[in-house]
Amino acid sequence: MKRTAARLRAKMPIHVLAIGSSSTQGVGASSPAASYPARLELALEQRFPGAIVEVINAGKAGETADRTLERLNVELDRVEPDLVLWQVGTNDALNISVTEPKFEAVVERGILSIERHKSDLLILDPQFTKRIKDPARYERFVQTLERVAEKEQICLFSRYHLMKTLDASSDAGVEPLLAPDGLHMNDAGYACIAERLAGQIQDLVTRPDL
Repeated sequence: MKRTAARLRAKMPIHVLAIGSSSTQGVGASSPAASYPARLELALEQRFPGAIVEVINAGKAGETADRTLERLNVELDRVEPDLVLWQVGTNDALNISVTEPKFEAVVERGILSIERHKSDLLILDPQFTKRIKDPARYERFVQTLERVAEKEQICLFSRYHLMKTLDASSDAGVEPLLAPDGLHMNDAGYACIAERLAGQIQDLVTRPDL
């Protein structure tokens, strides 16, 4: 997160590219203003007074990682982002035609593209949901992202573990954060993710070694 940290310290504008599938687009939200990218823009400006932050929403519902990768270079050239937020893995885990090695290879190629553009990167893993037929497969895709992030020294925001922990520790479970379909988030869910993500970004860019 060195580029983002440097620009924030210098009071320079920050351009953030949020790319991914329905969780980025905002499926389940009452309006585009309630999506996580829109909420995150406000949350970051509140945490960094005087900062000019623009979060560009490049989410497209239903995409697997390979489809997002097809758009990624175009969006990187168009936005020239300081920070990329790549929400990835849910649709791949739900699509039985996608193997774990194929998924991992696609993510690796995406990381290389973002590094070539000299943008910072933070990966968002799949959301936790109880409405899946093969929980073991779903969790393996989560673990694949954890392994890749550790290997490549990429920042990871784990929606999966955040939501799973909440589900286990709250009487209401995770359902109050979800849309009626039990998969996508609602306004409260997107607001929660945006606030937690803004907090993680703040922690990362204010580390003494940056």
